[in-house]
Parts: sequence; C-alpha cells; structure tokens
Amino acid sequence: MDGWSEPDSSGVRTRMLDVGARVTLRGRRNRRNFTCDHSAASIWPSQWRQLACDWYGGAERQRWSTLLKRAGPARVSM
Repeated sequence: MDGWSEPDSSGVRTRMLDVGARVTLRGRRNRRNFTCDHSAASIWPSQWRQLACDWYGGAERQRWSTLLKRAGPARVSM
C-alpha cells in the first residue's frame, strides 16, 4: 500500500518520509489509521449528516467556495 507498513494492533500504519537533504526532518514518518468507523456519523445531528451528503454527492475535489454555495446561507455556520 504505497510504502505503508502493516497495521499495528490499533490499525495504525506507518510510512517513513524521504525528506532528502533536510537534516531537521531526518527520521520523520507519517502515521495513519486506515480503518473507518461507519457508526461515527450516526451520532451527528441530522442537519450535519444532510450537509455531508450534499457535499460528498458532487465531484471528488471541489473548491471551498463551491461547498459554501452548496450549503447555502442557512447551513454555512452550522
């Protein structure tokens, strides 16, 4: 998986960073949990879930201004 290690007991994978000549970043690494808790969104308020569905229903990458337009004035500050 693109240089990532096998997951540890918590599901966290590690990848060493190739930082070239930057001595201050030598030995740095990324850590990421690839597991997804699908039940987490179920505790969100219904307005948040609807907004997320509206946002994720579009293209993969969108500008922030486009997302704000899709949210509308009433949902921008939720």
